[in-house]
Amino acid sequence: MSLMLTKKLGYTTLFTKLLLGFLAVILLLAAFNLVSFFYLKRQIHQEIVKYNELSINHAVEGYEDHFRLTREMVLGLNQNGLWATHINLLRHARVNKAYGYVNDVIAEMKQLYTNPFLYIDNLIIDFRSDAYVIEKDGTSSAKAMFSTYYISPSYPPEFWDRQFDESYAYRVFPAAAFTENTAGHTVSKGILMPMIIKMMPYRDMYFIVMIDAQKLTQDLHVSISDQFYILNADGEPLYQTSADINSGLVTSFDPSRSYMQTKDYYYFYKKGAGTGFTYVSRVPVQSISGQLLNLNLILLSLLAIVGVLIVLTFLFSRRMHQPIRLIVDELKGYETDAGSGTDNEPVTRNRADHAKNAPHAHLPPKHFARSGTQKLHAPALRLHQQAKEHPYEPEGDPGADRYEPALCGGGLPGAVQGCLRALSAENG
Repeated sequence: MSLMLTKKLGYTTLFTKLLLGFLAVILLLAAFNLVSFFYLKRQIHQEIVKYNELSINHAVEGYEDHFRLTREMVLGLNQNGLWATHINLLRHARVNKAYGYVNDVIAEMKQLYTNPFLYIDNLIIDFRSDAYVIEKDGTSSAKAMFSTYYISPSYPPEFWDRQFDESYAYRVFPAAAFTENTAGHTVSKGILMPMIIKMMPYRDMYFIVMIDAQKLTQDLHVSISDQFYILNADGEPLYQTSADINSGLVTSFDPSRSYMQTKDYYYFYKKGAGTGFTYVSRVPVQSISGQLLNLNLILLSLLAIVGVLIVLTFLFSRRMHQPIRLIVDELKGYETDAGSGTDNEPVTRNRADHAKNAPHAHLPPKHFARSGTQKLHAPALRLHQQAKEHPYEPEGDPGADRYEPALCGGGLPGAVQGCLRALSAENG
């Protein structure tokens, strides 16, 4: 690579080594940052997925416990012997003239629908024989209850009548919007999820627990997305925050995994052990990728910084190359002169020839001074020049050898020191 840069850029090997040295440090740091970035990005993605898995697990545990606890507490009312006696009499209230026990029954029911952690909007007991109901506000006919106070197109009065003939002990029905219409004024009851609990062996009565589905979801489902669904065993939604989910999607869920990714969404899901319901949290892909957008911006900034550093490295290496090269060439020149000097050929002529052929011979003295060489060896150069212009000749022996600097020592510093020692010896 060094040879390639030398040929392409036209600079000497010293420049190439400087440039490659700086580039190696920059690229090493850049590589470390890139590896750290992609590792961190993958870890963040895994943490987001893990967070949503924990969120759906929390929702599943909460819903399963809530459905189980609600059923147990409603059936637990029958553990009170007096209350069970009153209910048995109220099954045929007209015949038994048992309407006086209604308040006692409501007092026991109040313990449930006033519990804020059960999210019960109302607890209703529907009696078939006299076609009336008992609820938190008193009694009314079954027809008035479901056509005036709890109105929903999904649950007409006929629906509740059919439930007496169904053979089940416990069932949760899809949530729906309920309203109350009294004196021409309509009031929303919210999104309620009916739960029917039958108290065996009675087949002429059952409990209806109206669960506030929205409040329950807000408490149990905590996620970066508010798209939440509860599907029954047939894949039909019991509760959904939006109506655009595919009803057959539950059949494509892999039981061995906890989430599935499509083109536009992540589906985090889990099946409840007690109810058999499938709980689904749908998170848009854009929601997760959007959280990684800041990391992509950091990557682009990192690449831009690396590009700027490479340009600065080139300019800095180019600027440092000339003065360092001049110093190196000068030192090599003196070493060459010292090594090539002989008795038959004066070293001064070799030095002169070297000066003509030196790579920096064409540079003006001003540039040479800027290079720092004269500043580095200024005192030695002056002594060296004086020794050349006024060689010492011993008195009485004109033919004696003169003390050439190069003969007194090797190289510029050695020559000056050798000549000074020789002059001191002659004068001493």
